[in-house]
Amino acid sequence: MSFDVKTHVASTSKTPRFNLSALAEGTMPGLSSVYGAQLAQAAAVCLENREHKSGVAFHLVGIKAAQFLMEWPTVDNQARRSHNDLQEATERGAYGVAILIVCDLTGMVVVERSAKGLGFDYWLGDDDQDGDSDELFAKKRASRCPVSSRVRAHRPRRACVRKRSR
Repeated sequence: MSFDVKTHVASTSKTPRFNLSALAEGTMPGLSSVYGAQLAQAAAVCLENREHKSGVAFHLVGIKAAQFLMEWPTVDNQARRSHNDLQEATERGAYGVAILIVCDLTGMVVVERSAKGLGFDYWLGDDDQDGDSDELFAKKRASRCPVSSRVRAHRPRRACVRKRSR
């Protein structure tokens, strides 16, 4: 299976639209449908907690400046209760939003969650990468995407797929 972000970006105007539901499809080698659904739901809970409605405009700053609209399914009380720790929900939700954006900007997909201590959170690569971590380590290390993004909605929140040291 392959993840084609273009199927998840609709353009009724010049502003692209992303839907968090795309994270739950399980089409990225390193992002299961269950984990992707958790990231999407956490992002939706946090956005609604800040009184945003589906379709909110985001402004991307950094390597590339852009504006896009973010959409998500309805959040119910069970979702709110599941993500009641808003600090954890914010971290997970930020990963989800950043993954959608970075995959669109780079044409890459999540191929693996990184181990602690490497200084970044996800390995990105081509959607046809397969094999075990040790076998692909050298290839991924040489080709990993050094992209970091800041996503701003109502209150600025940092969302990085690759952490930057300050």
